Amino acid sequence: RSRLLTTGQFICRMHSDVVRPPGSNPAFQASTASKELLTVEITRYAVHHRQTESFFQRKFEAVMALEEIVQQTKPEYVAYITGSSMNGVGTNTSDTDITLINNEKQGSLPRSDAVKFLENLKTHYEESGNYTDVNLIMGKVPVLTVRDRIRDIPFDISLDGASAIRNTYMLQLYSACDYRVVPLIMVIKDWAKKVGIKSAHRGLLSSYGLSLLVLHYLQVQVPWVVPSLHHTMREELFGDVRNMGNRREHDLPETPTSDNMASLGELLCGFFHYYAAFSFEEYVIQVAEARTIRAQDTLSPAFSMNSLKKTYVKIEEPFSKSNVAHSILKRGNFMRLRTEFVMADDAMFYAEVPSLSLVGLEVPGGS
Repeated sequence: RSRLLTTGQFICRMHSDVVRPPGSNPAFQASTASKELLTVEITRYAVHHRQTESFFQRKFEAVMALEEIVQQTKPEYVAYITGSSMNGVGTNTSDTDITLINNEKQGSLPRSDAVKFLENLKTHYEESGNYTDVNLIMGKVPVLTVRDRIRDIPFDISLDGASAIRNTYMLQLYSACDYRVVPLIMVIKDWAKKVGIKSAHRGLLSSYGLSLLVLHYLQVQVPWVVPSLHHTMREELFGDVRNMGNRREHDLPETPTSDNMASLGELLCGFFHYYAAFSFEEYVIQVAEARTIRAQDTLSPAFSMNSLKKTYVKIEEPFSKSNVAHSILKRGNFMRLRTEFVMADDAMFYAEVPSLSLVGLEVPGGS
């Protein structure tokens, strides 16, 4: 069958809140063999693109070299890797973010002191001769960018990023809960980048926001694939961030395990189906609570009536309770986002053999 919709059918899908009846989702419609083929594709894709251990070790060696220069003037500061390079879903091309934390006392430096710190650090990196592309970017959060000349690895360095460490640790724990988490997040992030909806600075979704969308979807499966770790591992998530940073998989605590037996192929198709029909404007996604809540019922200031008029997608940050999707302010961008979910859902639904190629991703070694 053709997987293309007529213009009229597509418009109806875009503006309809009607969900296909159970059994019409491609996760249940395609044959068992087809679902297994998609699962193999996803697995192969993740294995091919996932950050290798040897490359991570190169990054870590580079971070230790950066830290050594920091501690020449500020011995109390320690460098922690945050983001994709550390949370389990990184690739060899992932950005390498570092935050410097005072290991002797908690708290953040005033902005003026933080800028002076980074300016001084910039001078030291330039004088060392081991770094190129050294620049201080004066954004909302000052960031020092450098490139390790020896290992050819770029870094973004910030100060006092306790929230970044906590978020990274949370995603590490979710990744450790179930083997399906990492491949699904990797595929969804790459799909979103491919179709042009992964770009927070252009008013679309951030990498972190996409990860939370995947986690929420996995939480609401029956039975769940991952639970709310804010409920089951609260002490771990709200502990001292200095005990969370730079921890590897073998050093993580035991996490809950799932009884859900759905394959990667079923879950990927279900993900597109879920968000193609999701009422983004009406509901707030709460990963911390493993639920959605009507926007008017939340007590978070980020989703007050004033905020409701500005943002079209509402994803609650699990710790700060801010809106991770606060950058989606234009209706055109929101419709673009929803269009891509609908198109991906329809591509999988109308395919006799669902494949990553239908959503624009190339499978290494063929499918």
